[in-house]
Amino acid sequence: MKPTALHVEEIEDLPKAITEILARLGHKNPSAWQVALHPDAYRPDIITDVKRFLINRCFRLILGEVTTENTMDTRFCLVDQGPISEWLKLFEEGIAPTIVRLDLPVVIGRIAHVV
Repeated sequence: MKPTALHVEEIEDLPKAITEILARLGHKNPSAWQVALHPDAYRPDIITDVKRFLINRCFRLILGEVTTENTMDTRFCLVDQGPISEWLKLFEEGIAPTIVRLDLPVVIGRIAHVV
């Protein structure tokens, strides 16, 4: 069951929400992307829009390294403004399927890499 829009707006742990989306869609290692995430995205005193920016930057870098296909349309879904509920919906429908399909990122040790 998906959370209501009001409940989604109250989400403070955005990295956890993104990881849960990836897990729900069947990613083999849904938390692997967090290796490349800036640590400030976990701080409770950082505003949600900054956390979203850091998460978007992380996925732009991950998707930008893909050489097997053009990911520009996917990266276009990484919006930095607007309601968090819409951002999460865009992530689930426009970004996560590509991340899952391409099994990104590949994690070697504690460094995230893409092939």
